Amino acid sequence: MSENSERLQTKKILRAKYLNALYDGVDGNSRGRVRCDEIRTKLGMTRDEMDPVLEYLKQEGLLEFAGLNGVIAITHPGVVEVEQSREAPSQPTEHFPAQNIIYGNVINSQIAQGSPHSVQSGSFTFANKSDVAEFIRQLKSAAPELGLNADALQELGADLDALQSQVQSNRPKFGIVKECFGSLRRILEGATAKIVADPLLAAAMVLIQSTGVAN
Repeated sequence: MSENSERLQTKKILRAKYLNALYDGVDGNSRGRVRCDEIRTKLGMTRDEMDPVLEYLKQEGLLEFAGLNGVIAITHPGVVEVEQSREAPSQPTEHFPAQNIIYGNVINSQIAQGSPHSVQSGSFTFANKSDVAEFIRQLKSAAPELGLNADALQELGADLDALQSQVQSNRPKFGIVKECFGSLRRILEGATAKIVADPLLAAAMVLIQSTGVAN
């Protein structure tokens, strides 16, 4: 997956998360009203992150501004799209990716900066341990269906076990997490069963961004 594709995927997931949170905030009622900042706070977004999301959803007719001070409402097409995605979570909708890859906190990701060959081995704090744990569970379950050879399967298992140990640790090591995700990404990119691997790869890219090990 190219860098541009990763950025686009992240944007789509942010939009989907916001619209889903809006749907929940008004209980799926297009007559309901809520302040946009309430949704932003719930998702942990900054205003700079929220503004382009609001503009996109407005332009696509999925939400509307319904009052002063940032009062918004979900439109009927927005309700339809959210419910369509929830009824068939493994299928993308017109505007959003499949629900089963819309998880993980992609807000306020911390990107490591430094020399191209630097290695960060200090401990850091997971902001989304439960999301990483769920990803590990899904990938372990799907492993036999990825079309990998025996060596790749063995490497996949070792990477997942190492990543699991970091999730369970009180002081997870940045360098180990980064190395595990990098290896998992390469393995998924080389899988032959793309219909199984591609959603998992997209989920991995979201988690790579959200854990701050993208670079």
